[in-house]
Parts: sequence; C-alpha cells; structure tokens
Amino acid sequence: MEEPEQHFLTPSNPELVFGKQVEEVFIRDVRGRVLWEMKRGNSSQIIVWYGTDKDGESIESGLYIYQMRTSDGKRKYGVAVIAK
Repeated sequence: MEEPEQHFLTPSNPELVFGKQVEEVFIRDVRGRVLWEMKRGNSSQIIVWYGTDKDGESIESGLYIYQMRTSDGKRKYGVAVIAK
C-alpha cells in the first residue's frame, strides 16, 4: 500500500491543487466527517481546495484527510495540514 501524500497549507501556500486526472475529492476531519467535497465538472477543470468548508468558511489549523478518485477509478488518500 502506498504511503499517503502530505501537503501543507500556510498563508504563503494557501491552496491544495489536485491533478487533471482527479475526478472527485473529499476533505474529512480526523473524526471522518466530510467538511468539503468537489466533483470535476468537465475534462479541463482542475479541483483546488483553499482550506475551506462546504460553506466557504476558513477551517481551523489542524490535520485533515483527503480522499480522491482518479479518472481510472483508483482511490487515493493523503493528509493536508493547515498551519495559520
């Protein structure tokens, strides 16, 4: 099994950009609750997360887990750390 990728969101790096092959992304807190989700609308769209919840509100500093599904059907997981 692959190690999950780690990404850090900081004031100087405030976004997490997912590749063109990513079809959907779910951001969860450490309790497993979905805070944000996005599905790609068309083949040229790239999914970008700005450290916000479903309502567009900035979320607290901490550790978040993302799950993504790629265009070939694979599911991958990673960790995003928000440090404000």
